Amino acid sequence: MMMIRSQNIRMKIILLRNGVLCVLSCKYVNEVLLAAPWAISEDLMKSLNISIVCEGSYRSTIIDQKDDPYMVAKQKGIYIKIEGTTNMTTEKIIKRVIQNKEQMAAKYDKGKSKEGKYEEHKEFMAES
Repeated sequence: MMMIRSQNIRMKIILLRNGVLCVLSCKYVNEVLLAAPWAISEDLMKSLNISIVCEGSYRSTIIDQKDDPYMVAKQKGIYIKIEGTTNMTTEKIIKRVIQNKEQMAAKYDKGKSKEGKYEEHKEFMAES
């Protein structure tokens, strides 16, 4: 489950399987590797028959050259950096979710109260 922390409060964003299904729905994705290692190794590329390694142009953290997780792929010449066309990031989405938390809770409560009223007043209707 993907989680975020906000002032020591954990919030669920999306279940792992739902996130994987979203990524797999992209026509350019063949597989999703769960619990992937941080750095791409020669052994990983051979065992999974990896021919291209891509990275988006936005990276939230600066990585030291000696700790570059793409070093092996760059040395083999199969690394591609994809320039993004948007400035949307995971961090921005998370901030939006936190900001709209109260609005979402109110919407849920309203729906829950409507459901309760329906349950109280529903009646059996015979088919004619």
